[in-house]
Amino acid sequence: MIGKVYLRKDFYGAVNYVLSKPQAVLLEASGVRSESVSAASQDFELIRSLRPRVRMAVWHASISFANADVVSDELIKNVTDDYLKEMGLSDSQYMIVRHFDTLHHHFHIIANRIKDSGELVSDQWCKNRTARCCDRLEEKYRLTIARLQLRKSNAKDKRARLSDKKAFVKQTIDSEVNTKKVSTLDDLKISLQRNQIEMQLHIQKTGRVNGVSFRYKDSAFKGSALGKEYKVKELTDRIDKNLRPKLKHKIGL
Repeated sequence: MIGKVYLRKDFYGAVNYVLSKPQAVLLEASGVRSESVSAASQDFELIRSLRPRVRMAVWHASISFANADVVSDELIKNVTDDYLKEMGLSDSQYMIVRHFDTLHHHFHIIANRIKDSGELVSDQWCKNRTARCCDRLEEKYRLTIARLQLRKSNAKDKRARLSDKKAFVKQTIDSEVNTKKVSTLDDLKISLQRNQIEMQLHIQKTGRVNGVSFRYKDSAFKGSALGKEYKVKELTDRIDKNLRPKLKHKIGL
């Protein structure tokens, strides 16, 4: 599960947001009327008036499950009960609303930081506490470890982006090598710069070129990593090969 916490000033705005979503389902309301946004907000504000100096009285938690999880309304209620206890909100007014506007299952909790007794629930480290609580509840209810899934998804996206950049660099090199304007490696370097690709030749102290690398945006590739035909010698041979017909024409062959 991934849990996010937002501290708000306005109960009406928070309640209206969670209830106005298409297909929103109110699973439970404790200490507040549920027939309308106005009625629920008035009940929240009534208890809030016990601590008028508290600005951020609204505790809005959004909790999302991994796509693979089977999520019932009963599971959401159990998770909410455990979450409220751990955050110190179990004696406060709250409402649970389930949403269906994304591919993953998720729900919202709107709770009052002012308890019925007038005691104020601390918001210290609320985001970190929520994250740790979600980790524990994943184990308790044998849910998918959402953070690991998110990490794997991000790694997969990163690999895909890297593959796209690599393909763009190769395609651009192929295109530029085949143009009449490129007759040397320096010409290729200049032409690649127009496509935001930086080309660097690795030159030994003897002056011999023994390698080449390319950088596009924030990714760098050795010529050999792109493929055999993108090494220095092979690039030089490809450029020379393209020049041969022009050289033959000049000498009348």
